[in-house]
Amino acid sequence: MHTEAYLRQVVTVLAQDIGVRSYRHADKLHDAARYISGQFSSFGYQVARQPLYFFENTYYNIIAERTGSGKSKTILVIGAHYDTVRTTSGADDNASGIAGLLALARTLATTQGLRTVRFVAFPLEEPPAYRTDSMGSYHYARSLKMKREILGG
Repeated sequence: MHTEAYLRQVVTVLAQDIGVRSYRHADKLHDAARYISGQFSSFGYQVARQPLYFFENTYYNIIAERTGSGKSKTILVIGAHYDTVRTTSGADDNASGIAGLLALARTLATTQGLRTVRFVAFPLEEPPAYRTDSMGSYHYARSLKMKREILGG
């Protein structure tokens, strides 16, 4: 499947077939997480799920990695969020971002690069989690710091 058709397919599945993916629709976020995990797996990646807890539900950062062949321990993290605000199906915010993330992962799955590339799909990037330590991206970045995969404050 050509990249343009693949991008359209991902946006359609997330925005139309699954629909609104807000924290209030945990079942839809779980459907999206399963879909994203399945796509990464279909490209040959091992998939990890990092749990987050918010308003008595569990959500997941979805993580896939292509290991580089170089000596550098630097990891390039590429991410997008898969949740939506509670009033929209999120084709532009952010099914299109996830489509780009998955298309890039698909392309890089068959290449060998020097640098390790990690693909991460985040939930809980919209209000009320937005700009709090409940955001998926915040949770993920904090875990990198704790594992000493990043430096800084």
